[in-house]
Amino acid sequence: MASLDAQRSQTEQARGEAGRRGGLSAAQEAKKRKLDERKALIEAKRVKLLGGTKEVERLRAEKRAAEAETFLRGLENEWDSAQNGAT
Repeated sequence: MASLDAQRSQTEQARGEAGRRGGLSAAQEAKKRKLDERKALIEAKRVKLLGGTKEVERLRAEKRAAEAETFLRGLENEWDSAQNGAT
């Protein structure tokens, strides 16, 4: 019985710690932290290579605009195809 009580208290303690970490286990928290650190490192390298934060944001905006334009062009082509097929 003592071993079951000890296991139960360990389990409850682990659940309490997981609750403080937002419901993540210790391994999940470590993996998330490592991933966040890697993202920060990649972003710092990107800023350094491209010449600053403003340049990175400008390039991202250009990319978003190009993707939106491509999407709208495709949508327009589908619309035209549907209109031509219906007539």
